[in-house]
Amino acid sequence: GDDVNLVRGGIEIKSGPNFDHPNGLDDFGQPLAWGYNLNYLNGSLGPYQQRRFSSNPGGAGTLLVKQDWGVRDVFWGLRVGANYNGSTPAGVFGFGDFYSFIAPGELVWEEIASPYSLTGKYTPPYGQYALWDGLIGGSGYQSSFSTSFILVGDNEYHETYQGILLKNTGSDKVMYDGKFVPMYAPAGSSPERFYLGAVAGFTVPEGITNVIHGVNDTGSIYIIDEQPNVAYAANGYLLNSRETASKNFGVPQNFVVTRYTPDEFQNGIPGNYVPESQDFFRGEQRSTTFNDSYYGFRITNVVSRLPFSELPAPDLENIESKTQAGLVRVKAKNLDLRNARIRAEGGIRIETEHLIGSTNAVLDSQNLSLNLGSTNGVLVVTNIVQESVERFTGGVKSYSVAWGNNYKTTGGDLIDREKIFFVEDPAAEVTVNLHYHFLVIDAYLNTEVLVTVTDLTLNSDKVLIKDAMRVSELLSVNANSLSIHRNLKLGKETFLGSGVYSKVEGQAVWDNKVAPNLENFTNFAILQIPGQAKFGNDRNNSYQSWVNKGTTLAQDISIDSDYVQNNGDLIAEGT
Repeated sequence: GDDVNLVRGGIEIKSGPNFDHPNGLDDFGQPLAWGYNLNYLNGSLGPYQQRRFSSNPGGAGTLLVKQDWGVRDVFWGLRVGANYNGSTPAGVFGFGDFYSFIAPGELVWEEIASPYSLTGKYTPPYGQYALWDGLIGGSGYQSSFSTSFILVGDNEYHETYQGILLKNTGSDKVMYDGKFVPMYAPAGSSPERFYLGAVAGFTVPEGITNVIHGVNDTGSIYIIDEQPNVAYAANGYLLNSRETASKNFGVPQNFVVTRYTPDEFQNGIPGNYVPESQDFFRGEQRSTTFNDSYYGFRITNVVSRLPFSELPAPDLENIESKTQAGLVRVKAKNLDLRNARIRAEGGIRIETEHLIGSTNAVLDSQNLSLNLGSTNGVLVVTNIVQESVERFTGGVKSYSVAWGNNYKTTGGDLIDREKIFFVEDPAAEVTVNLHYHFLVIDAYLNTEVLVTVTDLTLNSDKVLIKDAMRVSELLSVNANSLSIHRNLKLGKETFLGSGVYSKVEGQAVWDNKVAPNLENFTNFAILQIPGQAKFGNDRNNSYQSWVNKGTTLAQDISIDSDYVQNNGDLIAEGT
């Protein structure tokens, strides 16, 4: 409109539901089971809540999975019936809350090349498949262990050891825990009945601040592993069902990912056992068969059918950065944002010829697109751009392995270890069947996301930038005078999270296109330019004044001005 008054107003586009949202509860308010289950009562829809289905229900088809919102499959790999030349395919070592793990080698996994990869680092064009193998493991895991010893009939012994190893190298606000699930299928089957399932939960219990409602929203993600206890050795791939044209994304069948707190976690059994050093190495058979799977995914707060995540839009030519899902767009001739609160998941786009004011405004989104002006001759950019916003995002790598073995001992030894309490002949040799399973998760989950201004256009005679910001794609200053009072970083990363900025892509330079009519330039903060910085020497008219009282960094710095004053630092990498 011509005159838009948002003083003390609020606009919000919400993210998707999670944690204890009613969508994840049955008719009595109890968590649904999102893994394999046969409950069709009280609002439960049975196995996987009908999120797994055939592409051709009437005949042979591909098994598909519908993931929760904001879950993006990244890589997948599995082996069934693989051979290991030794008794213990996986190594688990440690004590307390500091365990190390190493998986059997030579697992090959497949990854989609994208800015959101978890294994490799890729450059455009994206979308191809990449095959990887390498070391799977790490150290510093928080642990939960479970063990059981079962006698079947008169002399068939089964000893089970299971572990859940978790860590998160992102935000300290993310809490995590693992539990065991007392369920197996098919009924009466072996070895499934000797195993428990496993589930891990990553949550932000103190919440993500919602600036609109003034409350905290709890973020959560749960990973269920059915490798040992549901259809052992029948693991295969699921294809992610797609609502838009895209390449196929795979998911190992044993993994279930849900945003909602599942019954498996709510009623799961905490670890109750501290392993002894030899427990994971009791097997005596030197040739071992094992099953394992590896799965990586990312989560994002953006609710979109498209397989893209934190970026404002697909990184393609001629694609508007202002069309991301979950976008709030405000366009006005005269706009008043004083004390306004706007929250969006995809992005916020503000266009105005005259910004009346923005005192105490809060724009809460990780992607901003701004075209601001002032018709009274002075434009002050303040309370528009935050350095970061609170969002629950990141990546998760999940690995699962299960195998069996056996060892020979005596009944007397089992009595000494308190596994059994009586045997007719304590000296007689017995065989104990071993069952092992480990779920290992490396997560990088954060509660804060840096804010990126994809494009910033400023129109006024005099412009003052008083918000710190990062401008990735376009900076256009149509002013006679510009002063920078907070840190301004230009350019885009070579790939997501690299910390390395391209010298040619995005807003990599400062030249006459950035500020074609600028006469007076003053920098009080840190101005970072990954490429060339040309202040006046690439146009017909030089600057009238160029003053640096902060720090200016660039590949090369060239200045053509009638008056130059430097009371700060000029840092040039040099070509």
